[in-house]
Amino acid sequence: MADAAADTGTGWLGRHLGRRRSAWRARATARDRGDVLLGQRRVYILPTRAGLGFGVLLLVLLIGSVNYNLGLGFGLTFVAAGCAVADMLATWRNLAGLTLRPGRAPDVFAGEEAPFELHVLNGSRLDRYAVWIDFEHAATPRHAVDVDAGGSAAVVLGAPTTTRGWLAELLLDFDALPARLDLELRLSRVARWVLEAEGRALPYALRVGRAEVEPALGAAHQAACLRALALYGRAEAP
Repeated sequence: MADAAADTGTGWLGRHLGRRRSAWRARATARDRGDVLLGQRRVYILPTRAGLGFGVLLLVLLIGSVNYNLGLGFGLTFVAAGCAVADMLATWRNLAGLTLRPGRAPDVFAGEEAPFELHVLNGSRLDRYAVWIDFEHAATPRHAVDVDAGGSAAVVLGAPTTTRGWLAELLLDFDALPARLDLELRLSRVARWVLEAEGRALPYALRVGRAEVEPALGAAHQAACLRALALYGRAEAP
């Protein structure tokens, strides 16, 4: 999901709102697999601390203009509010329609920074400027890219590792696909996900019907996943 990060503060209320927002975002993106298109309903603009302060300032200006019947005050208030709305529309337009595609995530040792490659694709005829990207837990985004019309850009995000295990892990869930799709189409799509994850060195698990394959990587793991897909809905031959 893409949104403008909200600065909710560091107090109890800020931490509570942050947890609620993280839980909501996790539910909203639970079915995301592979490429993610930032459609009109996937771009959210949330208020920051500076934005809330600007809103309070507009309210004060409006109240003062009403009390003292200031024509210039009304003009300043509505011009400032119009600029804010125009800025939000420009921000939304700059993000809507972009496609996020995961790239390679090489193995690292515990204690090192794990790099995650992310490709930003722009299929529209509009250039996109200053697209800031980072992990949710980052205080402020650290990476910005410009994406030309019809082009793409790549950014590498880094996350520290503290323990052994797989930090990057995909769950390829057959049941996450819409049931209205043809069975063979769904199977072929999951098979493509398997090949893409293997090609990008992203550890992945598979769930298809009652069969589950634990997260791993390599030729044997790929063969086990493809075999589970091939045997789905059929009695396994002796």
